[in-house]
Amino acid sequence: VINRHEILRSNVVVIDGEPRLKIRENDDFKIETEEINDESQIEKIVEKESRRSFNLSEDMLVRVKILKLKKKQENILIFNMHHIIGDGWSMGVLVRELLESYESYLKGEEVNSDKLPIQYYDYAYWQNRELEEGLYEESRKYWHEMLSGELPVLEMPTDYPRPKVQSYRGSTFYYEIDKELYGKLKEYCREKGISNYMFLYGILNILLYRYTGNEDIIIGTVVANRNHPDLENQIGFYVNTLALRMGISGDAKFTEFIEKVKEITTGSYEHQGYPFDLLVEELELRRDMSRSPLFDIMLVLQNNEGVEFKGEGFEIEELRYDKNTSQFDMTFQFFEEADELRLELNYNIDLYKRETIEQIVSHYENLMREVITDESKRISEYVMLSKEEYREIVYGLNLTEGEYDYNRSIVEVLEEVVRENGKEEAVYYNGESFSYERLWRDSGVICKEIEDRLKGEENRVGLYFDRGYEAVASMIGVLRSGNCYVPIGIDYPEE
Repeated sequence: VINRHEILRSNVVVIDGEPRLKIRENDDFKIETEEINDESQIEKIVEKESRRSFNLSEDMLVRVKILKLKKKQENILIFNMHHIIGDGWSMGVLVRELLESYESYLKGEEVNSDKLPIQYYDYAYWQNRELEEGLYEESRKYWHEMLSGELPVLEMPTDYPRPKVQSYRGSTFYYEIDKELYGKLKEYCREKGISNYMFLYGILNILLYRYTGNEDIIIGTVVANRNHPDLENQIGFYVNTLALRMGISGDAKFTEFIEKVKEITTGSYEHQGYPFDLLVEELELRRDMSRSPLFDIMLVLQNNEGVEFKGEGFEIEELRYDKNTSQFDMTFQFFEEADELRLELNYNIDLYKRETIEQIVSHYENLMREVITDESKRISEYVMLSKEEYREIVYGLNLTEGEYDYNRSIVEVLEEVVRENGKEEAVYYNGESFSYERLWRDSGVICKEIEDRLKGEENRVGLYFDRGYEAVASMIGVLRSGNCYVPIGIDYPEE
């Protein structure tokens, strides 16, 4: 496989200050092996391997290691590849060719070693030439117009303060969308003439709008960017990033909104070839070290139907492990497999707790179900809360009933507290603590002043103050005098 795909034995070297691709011979490639006693060691070894750095100009940018389990007839194959020479589509090509070659080897058949008609450097040359000749000028204009003006910043509520410098510490939450719901989703998309991605993208926009109130949202996505048949069986970094910008209003009906989604995504796909790194450079963005440029949320839909982890004479399965990194605040990565829709939500653990991420996924699925059930509602009318959450927020947190002796005034209750717990803290403000005794004494001074001024008449007493201990003492003082207070904040308009 490495012989067929020259990109797998490539290095990036610098010549005259510019990066260049250099093809190396294949004679220095080796597969490492290690014997292990039990499966508990696997994840630690995989984690260690994934953190080994690559020297782009010197190292083989592909590493393969086999872990041999002593007690079982099983091996773990770890394939570690630098992202600069491959993408998600490439992994499908790689797995397919590797398994086909292995199966041929087991059967004693000749392994496919046909030379590929083109290599990755051919594509790189074409793209550079087309950029120089201005063939991407229309796409360049499209993206500059799409991302013109003041760019929105998505302020999602987080569990922890955002670090001043973006951290990449992450975790992944795995979830399977309800099968019945997924079936309805596919049926809905067929009827409306939209792709599954368009629907998932539209729902994510609604979710983020409901969480933040932002009516201008940018979400990142990736496209395979293989627009020629000869590129389908290639390994290399062809993928490109797109920044999809969407306007959204709570008053819009979903039927109107999804048409806008279709327009935005279709237009973006038509101009998907313009390199994202070049676009970011041209936009001259004001760099915020706490965030990624342009967007914090990524949405990806992978269709893995072409990759089958099986072969004749052997069994193979994909080994999942939790990646401890996160490139963005959140990456929603969906996988379509036959009648299943899986979600891997990768998130930054310096921003979000696990339970928050689980709640976000629950709200996302609830919105999907709500929209498919009734597409005629306005976006602001869809309920994303579960029945339990709704009941807790509307009823549980609003239980204000309690036993209270309505024959006693608040002043009488406070007087009793002063007698029984006078030394206890009544008010804490601005680093200073005030006891019930102190509060009673100070409010008594206010009470006496009001009684002397009103001479027994009942009236409304205006209190002009900022928040603080004096405000509390003054309110109680007015009540003790038998009058009612009218609070006048110092920041109120003069009239």
